[in-house]
Amino acid sequence: MAPGRRDPFRPITLNVRAANTRRRENLSPLERFEIGQLKLVGVVWNVKEPTALIEDSSGLGYMVKVGTPIGSNDGKVREVRRDSLIVEEFFVDLYGAKKRREVSMRLAVEQ
Repeated sequence: MAPGRRDPFRPITLNVRAANTRRRENLSPLERFEIGQLKLVGVVWNVKEPTALIEDSSGLGYMVKVGTPIGSNDGKVREVRRDSLIVEEFFVDLYGAKKRREVSMRLAVEQ
């Protein structure tokens, strides 16, 4: 393949993500997971600063509050509600623009 040319068999999104992500050091355990791999299992509500309990895929629990870094896309806990958690994270779209989105994690209810 000629230098400077893109491999036509590699997804274009793979190149965009690799070019725009920066290496982060000293990541907390919660920053190593995608938001979809985490589960909200509890909320401590009637206190001065509401706190939520997050569980990862291996069953380990983490206490989070507003401002806690979470997820692999520079996410932060924005709000702790009675039955959910709002996470604000950033991502790079197909055109290379950095965008913000809010992800809601609902409290897991056992049947």
